[in-house]
Amino acid sequence: MAFKTSLSRRNFILKSATTISVSAALGWLFFKKEKPKANNIKTSLSGASFKSGHLLRGFQFPETSETIEVKWAIVGGGISGLSAARWLQKNGESDCLLIELESKNGGNSRSGSNENSKFPQGAHYLPIANNSNKDLLDFLKEVNIIENFDQNGLPIYNDYFLCHDPEERLYVKGHWQEGLWPKTGLKNSELDEIERFKSLVEELKHKIGSDGKEIFALPIDESSSDETFRALDKITFEKYLEQEKFVSVPLHWYADYCCRDDYGTSHKETSAWAGLHYFACRKGKASNANSEAVITWPEGNGWLVEKLEENLSVKFKKDTLVYQIEIEENKVVILGFSPSTKKVTKIIASKCIVTSPQFINQRIVKRPTETQLAIDKHFSYAPWMVANILVNNLDSNKNKEIHWDNVFYQSKSLGYINANHQNLDILQTKKTLSLYWPLSHIDPKNSRIEAINRTEEEWKVLIIKELKQAHKKIEDNIEQIDIWLWGHGMIRPTPGFIWGNARQIAKQSIDDKLFFANSDLSGISVFEEAFYQGISAAKQALANRR
Repeated sequence: MAFKTSLSRRNFILKSATTISVSAALGWLFFKKEKPKANNIKTSLSGASFKSGHLLRGFQFPETSETIEVKWAIVGGGISGLSAARWLQKNGESDCLLIELESKNGGNSRSGSNENSKFPQGAHYLPIANNSNKDLLDFLKEVNIIENFDQNGLPIYNDYFLCHDPEERLYVKGHWQEGLWPKTGLKNSELDEIERFKSLVEELKHKIGSDGKEIFALPIDESSSDETFRALDKITFEKYLEQEKFVSVPLHWYADYCCRDDYGTSHKETSAWAGLHYFACRKGKASNANSEAVITWPEGNGWLVEKLEENLSVKFKKDTLVYQIEIEENKVVILGFSPSTKKVTKIIASKCIVTSPQFINQRIVKRPTETQLAIDKHFSYAPWMVANILVNNLDSNKNKEIHWDNVFYQSKSLGYINANHQNLDILQTKKTLSLYWPLSHIDPKNSRIEAINRTEEEWKVLIIKELKQAHKKIEDNIEQIDIWLWGHGMIRPTPGFIWGNARQIAKQSIDDKLFFANSDLSGISVFEEAFYQGISAAKQALANRR
């Protein structure tokens, strides 16, 4: 969620240019004679390499073709893997090989592009950092997201990356309203309830537990162990709201929207602790931005992936499916198969940090029975669809300017992001809209099956229907749709998962040789947690280095 920042130089330029931009768009419409129809829309359907991943289910891999020896191996090139590699390098360890299944790193923060711009295929923004998160602040300073610190020690964020106005809008009852909290046509009692919830959240942001720690911290592992609040993990967010006499439909819709946004689960399935954590965990302060401002780029968090990569001197081995990890004679032996070359590589390392999610680790690492059972029972992942839609013009309701975040009230999707929101080209008529759709309408297993079996044409019809709620003629203006499926997009913080034993059991290293890091070990899949898990595993691995 993004909140307005002060009027910056860029905002002033953009606001001053609104009249020119609208005029240019109207001129384009006037002279255009032909418009593409839905059946002419170029469409692609792809996703995380589930076909390669399914080779783990009984495929007979060939004999080893080559052997590589390194001191350190990292399995997985998502944020956790890149963060771990960065930390090892910062601590003098450069003899490292990072192994990634896909042709490019990034995991849930990967990105793509079309003729118009780059776009996100997963996570698309980063809230300003909590001031207590020193490791993250250091990284943001390293890549010039934070330019400096003021005399009070508050970070000064790079104005170019801060999301500018207009930021958020909600399509409700046939009209766009500013902001995402519903307010159009609400009763006074419903408005009062929303204000009461906001006051509760503000109080919880500053709540300290009996052990002196924040109740809702980020990273989660730094949160208070106060059982009074941890008990909230045992019930759903929906039940908590009802117990606290929050009953209005608009408030429950918003709570549900936020849970689906960060967790891929409805508020009927999300732990109450996790639901409140969404609202109360971020409390960063900046010299030049609102405390709930966000940082964003056309390619979303793919920009952060590139920055993590570009300063690394470690070696990369991409397009490689790791299908076995074992400890032999005090060494870690990793077997990787390249689906493109059909060859197997053996990697021998002194230590290995495994950053793949636990549902993958179940098939490639032999772990204690207790660990296997805990993961099978408690780790559950939400499927997602992300569609990037190239439009040559966007008919906006009553000529209202497109915002960064555009949400449809009571819709199954999360709405769309304008990937070109930070673009200073005021005459640009083409835009890339990134539509986010958590597939939480049925249980994850059947939802995955349904998503994989749906054809390009069926997805296209659903996407156009969704956008036509607010843009009646959009199918005439769409040139291209790139659909990306995440079968296991993010960990689901269902009741009992955050503060149950499963996370702690799954984190346990093996023989001071194998260490584990992924945001699923935090219980929520956000950048800050993935970044933290990578560093945490690297610190653990470095503790007894020889």
